[in-house]
Amino acid sequence: MVTSDQQARDFAVIKTSLMSIEINHKRNHTVENEITNFYSWCFSCLWQVNQNPEADELTKKMFDVIRSS
Repeated sequence: MVTSDQQARDFAVIKTSLMSIEINHKRNHTVENEITNFYSWCFSCLWQVNQNPEADELTKKMFDVIRSS
């Protein structure tokens, strides 16, 4: 069973990751200084932000937490 403490930690990790992705996405994927669609973030951005073997696991975890909320 997931405690509310654990869920809060999961959300904090995901929020931080999404902020990093957004910054990277704005840096690399803007058109006329506007982000085209933040929620279609590309997974190459996710990899660039994390640059570690846990990137795939983080992606799965993001979707699991999003689905459960």
